[in-house]
Amino acid sequence: MGIAAVSLDATPVHAVPLQIIHTNDLHSHLDHAFDPKRGGYAAVKAVIDRLKGEAQSQGIDTLVLDGGDFTEDSQYYLAQQGAHSWKAMDAMGYDAVTIGNHDWLMGLKRLDELVGLTKPSFAFLGANFFFGWEQRNLVKHMKQFAEFTKAGARVAVYGLTTDDWQYGWMADPAFVYSPLYTAYKDLPALKSRNDFVIALTHLGVSADKFLIQNTSAIDLVVGGHSHTRLEHPSRAVDRRGRTVPIVQTGMHGESVGDLLVDLVPGKPVEVLRYQLVPVASDGPQDEPMHQILQGARDQLDRDYGADWLSEIVGHSEVPLENAYYKNEPTVWSRFVVDAIRDAGGAEVGIDATQFAGPDLPAGPITREQLFVLYPRIFEFDHRFGYTVYTAGIRGWILKLVLKTVIAQRMPVQASGLTYELDDHRAPVRFRIGGRPIQSNRVYKVALPEGIIRGAFGLSKMLRLVIHRSHDTEISVWEATERKLKSLGGVIR
Repeated sequence: MGIAAVSLDATPVHAVPLQIIHTNDLHSHLDHAFDPKRGGYAAVKAVIDRLKGEAQSQGIDTLVLDGGDFTEDSQYYLAQQGAHSWKAMDAMGYDAVTIGNHDWLMGLKRLDELVGLTKPSFAFLGANFFFGWEQRNLVKHMKQFAEFTKAGARVAVYGLTTDDWQYGWMADPAFVYSPLYTAYKDLPALKSRNDFVIALTHLGVSADKFLIQNTSAIDLVVGGHSHTRLEHPSRAVDRRGRTVPIVQTGMHGESVGDLLVDLVPGKPVEVLRYQLVPVASDGPQDEPMHQILQGARDQLDRDYGADWLSEIVGHSEVPLENAYYKNEPTVWSRFVVDAIRDAGGAEVGIDATQFAGPDLPAGPITREQLFVLYPRIFEFDHRFGYTVYTAGIRGWILKLVLKTVIAQRMPVQASGLTYELDDHRAPVRFRIGGRPIQSNRVYKVALPEGIIRGAFGLSKMLRLVIHRSHDTEISVWEATERKLKSLGGVIR
């Protein structure tokens, strides 16, 4: 179905500055970012309000934008099944927000419910996110674009989200179209009505550049998805031969983007100033937002039990480090995949190391920290996050999958399976239990829910080559706690 647009009446244009204040990939980190000294919604809101106030005192118009992924990835997302994440986002004061892939992973039904519950005050954008009329709240509130009169110019904000194969299946029965295809279709008419088009994207910097290089109506990209901290605008040349700036702040509210541009109709956007304003978690706080955080904290404690969440279930003698950002296995990533394998009673355990949270120091580990360290959930009826699945997979398929993901530099962690890398960094000499893999043998493999359901969602063919898939109904969170206790509660 087509999606309508939000429009404000236009006035004659003239060249004056416009300030664009932006964030991306907040991921419900209401209290602080991965770095506990940075971020926090109350501090982010205080920075946004300060920048907006300073601009207004100088007679400069502002646009406040967010590049998506503001829900799944933090324990606070669990509070009242995502409602507090949406409440916090709505109170931030955004003019427009684009949908990110983590914003639909709870399923379309709950997403529609949350939109109806929140009735967002910002323009909620997703030009390439298509759904049916039965999603009544999305029909009412989600738009392809929003049009504003700012700095004496007609400015359109056009929202796009990623169509990466890993995530689109979870949007069903919605469908995520190609951003480039959608842009080809929409941008000519949008540009004809507006002096400037800002693409508010959740695509990642590389995809942003590709979008610019293959279109001719985008004047600026405010992005997200790749968690790229751009200290200076990146740039790409479009089909007009114009250089188009791209900005992105990183992740989790560590910084707020402060972009001042000069808008001269008919000419490229001129960047007058760009800076990433650091957000200190102990800096000035917005008190109403602080109260929303406290409400989320109280709700989380009611939903799960404060004593149960804070109970110490183990200790670590070493820091628990995120393997994704290290780009290599860590003690913690090995521990988790071993726990997954043990919970499934499997010969092999496989996990993707990107499914991990922040680094934590050595010391006691609480139940809540187990979710913080592995913050992944689909539908909220699995209230303890991803469960462990088992499946029968033939040896040749295991080798093919591992060769593919390693060639694409996708993070993967295995337990019970080893391989070596040849001179071209290709995996060779695969072994399970110390023995060479037998190509036609079916091995019992344990995997997190995200991998097995994602595989089935992507291709029905995979159901034919993956045998006897089974949900153990043991969460990764619980599996990790079990392994801690089996070892006497200590990670060395």
